[in-house]
Amino acid sequence: ERIALDAGVDLLHVKGPATDPRLDPQTRSSSDVDVLVRPAHLADFQQALAAAGWRKFSSIERGSAFSHAANWWHDHWGYVDVHAHWPGARIDAEAAYDVFAEGGYLLPIAHQPCRVPGLVAQGLLRVMHEGRSRAGDPGRLAFLEHDSWLADVEALAQRVDAELALAAGLGQLDRFREDPAYDLWR
Repeated sequence: ERIALDAGVDLLHVKGPATDPRLDPQTRSSSDVDVLVRPAHLADFQQALAAAGWRKFSSIERGSAFSHAANWWHDHWGYVDVHAHWPGARIDAEAAYDVFAEGGYLLPIAHQPCRVPGLVAQGLLRVMHEGRSRAGDPGRLAFLEHDSWLADVEALAQRVDAELALAAGLGQLDRFREDPAYDLWR
């Protein structure tokens, strides 16, 4: 967060300790930090990381089948996954970032106020992550058992054209068999 602020970079902390307890009341340990960077600021952020002693471990292009994140390593701080976009949101990455940032707030992480997405956006990001990671832990999505949550998450998924990713996370991917991205998500 401090590197981003000093470099004038917009980013959002996602997953792990950045998750609102209403979405995941369990305390989970985390082995890295995940940030979603405004696409227009990505190069500046990566330069700032390198200047602060971080080394690129994997590139965005080779990091996953979704070409969405680069892993950086620091000898004292460990890993940070720098997300250029969030897999599943099929609108322009800059526009998707703006939608995910709406309603965002500061959450203290390690005594540092960190920018995180709004609650509904956190929920959608989490479901989309489940869809691509196949974590297999239905308890991680228990917050969706409340009808109002699911309706809000579905509405946000429509705004960012992420209905397929949402279906994957909910175990309903077969509804999208005709979609060109079906095989990638399967």
